[in-house]
Amino acid sequence: STLLRAVISTELDVLIPQLHARALHLALNLSVFVGSSLIRAYASLRDEEAFKRAFDDILAKDVTSWNALVSGYMEVGSMDDAQTTFDMMPERNIISWTTLVNGYIRNKRINKARSVFNKMSERNVVSWTAMISGYVQNKRFTDALKLFLLMFNSGTRPNHFTFSSVLDACAGYSSLLMGMQVHLYFIKSGIPEDVISLTSLVDMYAKCGDMDAAFCVFESIPNKNLVSWNSIFGGCARHGLATRVLEEFDRMKKAGVIPDEVTFVNVLSACVHAGLVEEGEKHFTSMLTKYGIQAEMEHYTCMVDLYGRAGRFDEALKSIRNMPFEPAWCCGVR
Repeated sequence: STLLRAVISTELDVLIPQLHARALHLALNLSVFVGSSLIRAYASLRDEEAFKRAFDDILAKDVTSWNALVSGYMEVGSMDDAQTTFDMMPERNIISWTTLVNGYIRNKRINKARSVFNKMSERNVVSWTAMISGYVQNKRFTDALKLFLLMFNSGTRPNHFTFSSVLDACAGYSSLLMGMQVHLYFIKSGIPEDVISLTSLVDMYAKCGDMDAAFCVFESIPNKNLVSWNSIFGGCARHGLATRVLEEFDRMKKAGVIPDEVTFVNVLSACVHAGLVEEGEKHFTSMLTKYGIQAEMEHYTCMVDLYGRAGRFDEALKSIRNMPFEPAWCCGVR
């Protein structure tokens, strides 16, 4: 069971059938623990027939194995089979219901997820957060905020992940007042601050237009990760603070944090707004040569914009023609 969990979603997942064969040899596939792990492992490989056989082999099926089967069907997108299995379960727990809610969310059926959520006789912070996060993922920010208020009134205590999702909803809805109220509630709740929730606060304040507050929260993060840096870069770029983006980028590199594709989109956008052609060229080149990052459409678009604003149209056209993909929809040039 532990070995199966270790190889799921890694390059070693090719070992799953071999581990299954070894379990069969030892008759361990009959165990609810090993059988449930096999279901999850084969679901990650999207092998529906294999995880169904693994479920059938379990001698004494309990709610954990049934939950694993429902989750497996959801993983491969077999929604009807997942619902049928859920309906057949001899017993259900709160994990069963939350698994079904998460499955419908994952398969973009948010209204069905809410229907299942409404039928739950009891809910914990995980189920509330799953539904709130589902609304945020589907850009239904108002629904997410309304559901958070229902959660608040139910007496369920939010956790870090709840706050992160709610702050994302405030950012998406551009509701600074609501975001400030959530921030205040977070402080009063006494939940220890962590990089996830603080980064969500940075993103919320930046997207709602309060960059002073965004910087204040950002500086309070003791161990800034790449997502934290990208949040402040994005906020600066969004509000035309090009010079600040470049300053913070240098600071990030000195801190030993390695940039990614999103970082460079923000850095190149800053160069565009500041008219820094040579600086933009330097960063565009360093993406591949120093960090091994292949330029994507957004990066090429920034370079075309940078050259175009500087009146260097030959170089803009050269950038377009050097794109490793079709540029017509973006630039209108063939």
